[in-house]
Amino acid sequence: GTAKIETNDIRLNLKPGEIFYIPKGLKYQSQWFGENGGQVEFYSLGFEISPINKKFALQKIKCSDRARMLFNDLCKYIPFKEKGIGKLYYFFEEVSDDMKLSENQFTNELLEKALGYIKENPRARVCEIADFCGVSESGLYLLIKKQTDKTPNEIRLKILCDKAVVLLSTTNKSVQEISDTLEFSSTSYFRKILKAHTGKTPLKIRQESYF
Repeated sequence: GTAKIETNDIRLNLKPGEIFYIPKGLKYQSQWFGENGGQVEFYSLGFEISPINKKFALQKIKCSDRARMLFNDLCKYIPFKEKGIGKLYYFFEEVSDDMKLSENQFTNELLEKALGYIKENPRARVCEIADFCGVSESGLYLLIKKQTDKTPNEIRLKILCDKAVVLLSTTNKSVQEISDTLEFSSTSYFRKILKAHTGKTPLKIRQESYF
């Protein structure tokens, strides 16, 4: 038969033979339609602990020929025992790379990707970070601001200040050398930004480190 599964945000129209994923705990409405008014037959397979440490959205599952073969083989083991459960996990691992993440999971992974890039490339422009993450500059700005309450530039400056604290605490480089190393426009600007982010002067940071 066919079916419709709906949430506030997503609607799935399912045809005979299609495989779909419903997240555990998701509230949804469904309608099922048998051919010529007849009954609908479907398999419902699930697990308490996911083999993949990700949260996925309600969706149809796109299957390669290999994944379809695994699924057909899996259905031979219903009702499940140990071997069937293992085959279910194997099937899920096969298709999970192409599955859509839930909005929260996607947001968290995108934010982690952006922050990781900024950490490795603190001098990168916002357009470079956005291009790396595959989003628009405005989308990146809104994401970071919403999740961290900071702008990309504020995050970048904080990372540079963290690096400055390490250099002040572990080397005998002068303040000007550190400022130049971190590519600040001037030593005075470096001092100003460092004080704004740490509440301390370079001298105070160095004194507290007992260098």
